[in-house]
Amino acid sequence: TKYLCFSIIMFIFMYLIGDKMGISFLTNIVQFLCGGMIYVILLIISKDSFVKYVIEIFKKKKGKK
Repeated sequence: TKYLCFSIIMFIFMYLIGDKMGISFLTNIVQFLCGGMIYVILLIISKDSFVKYVIEIFKKKKGKK
């Protein structure tokens, strides 16, 4: 499924970051941030239903103000 593919792509990037930066607290932070961004970008590109749901929630909250 697409989620498995997204996870594999994210893992590859996390592995490469860890390999280049070595073991440190900063590496963990960078991996966490980059992994999250990569996964969200892939969800947006695939027009996932969860992303559409979150966008609708923000539109409703913005409309109430």
